Amino acid sequence: MNVLLSPLGRAPGAVSGLVYALRRQDPPIHIDQVVTVRTTDTLTYKSANYLKAEFYEMFDEDFYTDECDKYVEIDTLDEPDDVYDFLHHLSAVLRRQYKEEQPDRVYVGISGGQKTMSALATLAVQVHGADGLFYLWVDDDLAEKGTLRKGYHLPAKHQEAYREVMRLEGVEGRYRLIELPIAHMAAYYNDFVIALAGRPDRVPRHVREMLENQGHLKGGEITEAGQTFYEGLLLTDRRDPYSPLAELGINSNGKVVEPERLMQKIRQGEGDYMEFKAACREAEWGYGRFKGLKRTANFDRVLKEVCAFANENGGIVVIGLPDPGKGDSDAELACAMRQVIQEDATGVRDQLKDAMKRAMGFELKDQYLPTYPASQIDPALTEGDVLVIVVPPNLPFGLHMEEGMDRQLCTVEGVAYCRSGSRSMKADRDLYLDTGDLQPSVYHQ
Repeated sequence: MNVLLSPLGRAPGAVSGLVYALRRQDPPIHIDQVVTVRTTDTLTYKSANYLKAEFYEMFDEDFYTDECDKYVEIDTLDEPDDVYDFLHHLSAVLRRQYKEEQPDRVYVGISGGQKTMSALATLAVQVHGADGLFYLWVDDDLAEKGTLRKGYHLPAKHQEAYREVMRLEGVEGRYRLIELPIAHMAAYYNDFVIALAGRPDRVPRHVREMLENQGHLKGGEITEAGQTFYEGLLLTDRRDPYSPLAELGINSNGKVVEPERLMQKIRQGEGDYMEFKAACREAEWGYGRFKGLKRTANFDRVLKEVCAFANENGGIVVIGLPDPGKGDSDAELACAMRQVIQEDATGVRDQLKDAMKRAMGFELKDQYLPTYPASQIDPALTEGDVLVIVVPPNLPFGLHMEEGMDRQLCTVEGVAYCRSGSRSMKADRDLYLDTGDLQPSVYHQ
């Protein structure tokens, strides 16, 4: 599902026109739901009613959602408190779309609402990310006709003027759709929060300099602007729409949104962002005829892969597929593990999460641990399921930091791992402390 999020002011056509313009571009983007953010101003309320009627007629009653910021009464946003409140509200709506609704794509439009709203929406996107940022330019005549004023109503639906301002029909050459660049800052999100929470000494120097140049830090102390920025950041979750996981059919929240693409990538074999493990289990597990697994497979190797992916750009570990270079014994082990997963996926997940919590200090939620029938990968694998561990990049929890380290690292029993091509290796701690470069230790290559 594709969602369009947009501020809404006194020109409903600025939002509806964007929907139709996106459908007409090449390649087209078909919006499935529109969410607007507005104040309680009377004319913005009327704008929302126009959109509701338009989208109900052209699509369905679930197409449009109006998110009114009930604490901001006027449309002008002249007071600082109103500006900050609207920014927080807009950020919260953006967060909810990704965290709770989890659509395939979220696009943000900045044509609706006054210029302050557009600026705040742009800021929210730069800090928190989006899958696209668009502005719809229209000529002065269309803008004038489509703007609500006291005592003014839009033309009736059957009139040509209505179709012009709301649907951009018959106005070729009088509007232009502009996609704006996104300077995504999600990679710095954790460091920003740590620094502005009162520990600027625990983040890299270049991050401190960035915050000082922006006026958020001064002499190692948090400024009033920094406090406002910090409070705004806390309202949203870090997300990275540009993660390499997107190539695997996984969105920025770690949700598999294109299972067939993921299956296709798994069929291609291991790579920089993918590892196969035949089995994983704790020694005390007892599964009848699968007890033999306990002597040959534990979680250590799996956690090492999770750690390495977490410290870099993310990746996936597939449990229940043999390592191509380990022969028939590994294939038999994988076959047995697939049976275990099929019979008790919940038990496997719980044991995996317990092992992660003990050794790494955090656990992944179930959404990061989906299972799939093995036959979806290879029709010859007629029985059992595989478990996919989705590891988001730079996990923001359970991280380890020692004196002298320039950034937080994910560790297993205090040992950090990193990727070297398609392999996971113990990281060279001394090299990291000297240069800040996370590389494999020469003693483990």
